[in-house]
Amino acid sequence: MPKTTKGFKTPAEITDYFRQKKLRPAFHWADVWGEEHAYAHTVAKVVDLEVLGIFHSTLDEAISGGWSFERWVERVQPELQRRGWWGKRTVSDPTGKHADEIVDFSRSRRLKTIFWSNMRAARAAGQWHRLQRSKKAIPYILYVRTAASDPRPEHLSWAGTLLPVDDPFWDTHFPPNGWGCLCSVRGVTKWEARRLLDAAKWKSTGKRFPSQPKPRNSKRFPTSTTNRCCTEIPEA
Repeated sequence: MPKTTKGFKTPAEITDYFRQKKLRPAFHWADVWGEEHAYAHTVAKVVDLEVLGIFHSTLDEAISGGWSFERWVERVQPELQRRGWWGKRTVSDPTGKHADEIVDFSRSRRLKTIFWSNMRAARAAGQWHRLQRSKKAIPYILYVRTAASDPRPEHLSWAGTLLPVDDPFWDTHFPPNGWGCLCSVRGVTKWEARRLLDAAKWKSTGKRFPSQPKPRNSKRFPTSTTNRCCTEIPEA
């Protein structure tokens, strides 16, 4: 008799995205920048390749198994303790560009940043892959309101945006599209798009889905790496 299991297996496009990343030790959070995060795994201040490998392997287990944050901490804590990376320690920049800093990888806030940023990025990559794969049948993407308790006004303004999968808007706005962004998207069929665009469906709010969202402004931001002086960062 087949063994009964609970839950759903994590889609391959999510696990494959994370597993293909190469380890990239870095001292400063801006040493690995923008699109580099799509193929490089890094954790700020983790300059030890073995320790970075621990973060990558345990996060891989968490993504594959659908673990909670608490379960991941139980898994990674003893590994970091054995190597002296649990608790406060002084870390030096191998390039010498930055002064030594005291870091604490036992802090819940730092661990949550590591866990959730990697979880959300992997899930978003998997969702984007599925949307691309199914765009003939589901050709539109709908921007869904953030689940954050204190949402950014600009992110709220994008809620309800309904555009084709390959519209340039998604190059910069596909969530997560900012620090701690909890917005989401979902695919929409042609039939549903027509229904949603019907103004009569939105009499209670007077809202229509915009076909031409406002352009996203950007600001120049200096990076810490020697081969970049600055880059353009979208607002919000």
